[in-house]
Amino acid sequence: MAFSSERKGNYYWIYLYRLLLVMALFFICRILFYLLNTTLFAGIHVGEWTRILKGGFVFDTAALFYFNGLFILLMLLPFRLREAIWYQRIVMYIFFVSNGVAMLLNCIDFIYYRFTLRRTTRTVFSEFSHEVNKSALFKNFIVDYWYVAVIFIALIVLMIWAYKKVKIKPAAVRSKNRVFYTKAISVLLISIALAIGGIRGDFKYSTRPITISNAGEYVNTPNEVYLVLNTPFCMVRTWNVKGLEEVKFFSDDEVEKIYSPVHYPKQDSLPFTKKNVVVIILESFGKEAVGGYNRDLDDSTYTGFTPFLVACRSLVPAGHRLADRGTRHPVRAPQHRRPRCSGAGGGRRAGPRRGAGGGGGGGRNPRCGPNLCDNDGGRAADDTRRSTR
Repeated sequence: MAFSSERKGNYYWIYLYRLLLVMALFFICRILFYLLNTTLFAGIHVGEWTRILKGGFVFDTAALFYFNGLFILLMLLPFRLREAIWYQRIVMYIFFVSNGVAMLLNCIDFIYYRFTLRRTTRTVFSEFSHEVNKSALFKNFIVDYWYVAVIFIALIVLMIWAYKKVKIKPAAVRSKNRVFYTKAISVLLISIALAIGGIRGDFKYSTRPITISNAGEYVNTPNEVYLVLNTPFCMVRTWNVKGLEEVKFFSDDEVEKIYSPVHYPKQDSLPFTKKNVVVIILESFGKEAVGGYNRDLDDSTYTGFTPFLVACRSLVPAGHRLADRGTRHPVRAPQHRRPRCSGAGGGRRAGPRRGAGGGGGGGRNPRCGPNLCDNDGGRAADDTRRSTR
């Protein structure tokens, strides 16, 4: 199917068709991203999808102009040679390369998202900068996830087929120069204005170019942000972001003189009684790294990277396993309240007693087990258990 630039639709309709083709490819990538990671996005309702797709359109539009700026410029230059066959061939290859890279980035995140739970950004290059087996990793990725390579090839074939389906043919009658240049300059200026609005997110005066954080405006839960975003956009927006510069105001020796976190007990201090309470704090630590949360994996032999926490069963609630990342609400171990017990200390609310009445100790709540607190020692042990949790 080929239509003339004058007889059917004209040159600018073909230009618009090619931009819509890119938007359609971005939409397909978003749907495939969801279908290949449905367990990570469970429970999304129809109303939420409406907002997600609305936000996705905004970010796809920005990515369209980021990756097709050169293509748009070459298509809209107000010169008659732009309809020449050799010129359009150059424009075609630029279109294929720029959008092929965009498709590749999206396809990589079909799988890589499962490991990072975020869209890939420029930091991926620093993350793999010290890897010595990059080629082996790439080979294993292709072998293990061969279907992603098939999807990528299919998208490229679809893009080439759809692009070539509509061809530009020189008009039989050339328009007058005044008409041609007036129309060409007008469309170029309108496209520049649309590109500015697309990159900024809208045409409001106060709006800056949208960034990754703006995706939160279209979702209800944090993980849905990555359905709104697309990887080409994230890569462009983080390309020139500079990392934090390490600043040192004191040398190690100077800091040691000012303050040292290591304290040694004095010789005349009391003897060590081994009654310290140890608090273990894990920050930004994934559950999959804690063996105690995944006792059913690898035939109950999975230890993760925390053998100490596995050994100390009291630090990990029994029956607590790694929750599916796709659940909207993480699975938590049930918190059972321990029944209050009466005892010698009198510090707790008294419960029904058994045995001789009036005694100072020996009373026990019938709901309490044999190892719970019915005296000072038992109460201290119970408090210690709750502290270590």
